Amino acid sequence: MNPAELMNPAELMYDHFSTVASAYREIRTTDIEPISVISGTLRGLQNVRLADVGCGGGRYDLLLSQHIDNLQLTCIDVNESMLEQASEYLQEHGVTNFKTVQSTAETLPLESGSVDGITTFNAVHHFDFVKFVEEAIDAIDKKTGKIFIYTRTPSQNAESIWGQYFPGFNEREDRLYDLKEMEQMIQSVDGVRLDTAISFKYEREAQLSELVEKAQAKHYSTFSLYDDDELDEAVNIFQRAVEFGFDETGSIQWSDQNTLLILSPI
Repeated sequence: MNPAELMNPAELMYDHFSTVASAYREIRTTDIEPISVISGTLRGLQNVRLADVGCGGGRYDLLLSQHIDNLQLTCIDVNESMLEQASEYLQEHGVTNFKTVQSTAETLPLESGSVDGITTFNAVHHFDFVKFVEEAIDAIDKKTGKIFIYTRTPSQNAESIWGQYFPGFNEREDRLYDLKEMEQMIQSVDGVRLDTAISFKYEREAQLSELVEKAQAKHYSTFSLYDDDELDEAVNIFQRAVEFGFDETGSIQWSDQNTLLILSPI
């Protein structure tokens, strides 16, 4: 039996992120566009108290620190290795206006009304969505607070290079929430409303060898749902499919899509 099959989903993901923590920033893509929207939305506040939930290695936290003036940042993650990476990364870049807190997204250690904003980037599919929103809406300022959820939907996932060409990727990644589902769950929580949902489309380009390296490094947690033999076989099939589907494997071009939800208290 694959050892991963003996773990519950939370243990499997904790083990995955502990394993990839030291290389996570290098193997993941970081998008500046949602940061521009978030910083613009919070502009005008004299001091911005922000908590980033599921912060990982801190790649989005650095961008937040660079684009939001007078920011006081709390980096929250359940994984201790990720928090260590985030702390080192931010300090290496001269960021001192932050603290790290180990916690789940469903039990945020934040006082009621204590922050101006809560962000989460490509992590909400690891959370109990309703419990996270309940915790987040309690923590934000009831006059000016915002919740920012940056994610991808199942349909957006299916249209990526992985969704189109990597065998079993869409079927194994069953944790993503679609937009209607998220809208309904938000409506079920008292005291919060969905202000807007913004879609982003990114034109990507990479060599086939780079894509293979990302899959082998498990840059999406989806790849941790394959055992080692399954992943090796899937990578080989992926390579052949891409070679057949593209004329030039030295320059593979595709589009990625993501969605940013902005929530407010009511």
